Amino acid sequence: MAREPTASSKSCQGAAAKDWLAASEAVLMLDEVLGRPGEEVEIEDIVGEDIVLSALKVLIGKTIKLNDADRQAGSLPSIIKAAAKRQGVELPDGWKASVAIHLVSEWAEKGTRLPDAVLDPAETLFKAVADRFEQGILPQP
Repeated sequence: MAREPTASSKSCQGAAAKDWLAASEAVLMLDEVLGRPGEEVEIEDIVGEDIVLSALKVLIGKTIKLNDADRQAGSLPSIIKAAAKRQGVELPDGWKASVAIHLVSEWAEKGTRLPDAVLDPAETLFKAVADRFEQGILPQP
């Protein structure tokens, strides 16, 4: 019978995977690119909580309120999950993708210009991706 991994073994496996990925020259780590090394960071953190929460409200028909305890959960999606759980709100499967689709559709439809607080870190990420491709993603012999 297979044994379930313990929290500490999962943590070690996760740390080992991140160490391997961080060492790989072909992989960009979002926390490093955004100047937040070691933090749990996801793309939604670039967009920001106000924008993501407003789109989530459209998706689920409820307002999710974040508190200080929720904000200790890590990335914005983790924070939102913690707040939803605390408030007894079930987030649908695929909620992040649905929020993203809603946002880009709305932005295209309305010709939205995003605030600098979103554009600046997005620009940093795109420049890092472009730089990585310019350097080449495979090690040179």
